Amino acid sequence: MVVAELRFGAQRHPDPVRRERLTAFVDGVVFSAPVVAFDARAGEWLGLERARLEALGTPVDLADLVIAATAAVNQLVVVTANTRHFERLRVAVEDWTTP
Repeated sequence: MVVAELRFGAQRHPDPVRRERLTAFVDGVVFSAPVVAFDARAGEWLGLERARLEALGTPVDLADLVIAATAAVNQLVVVTANTRHFERLRVAVEDWTTP
């Protein structure tokens, strides 16, 4: 899911120079970083968290839930510039784009 989100973000950038730079960055990440699978533990976490959020009337995008679930059950941190998407989820989040 992370690979898909990174690739999508790079490809939709309107500036062709920036798009090319982002694509090169994504290529580097995809081919150098380990990929952690979405497994049954992540599915369990996602189901519980999704139900909790919907009961509160604050549903979250499924892609963000998949990313958060995978990170949470593997004790990883979600690194994103879009922390707003993850602020209601029970997962560690960092934004490396701000000092």
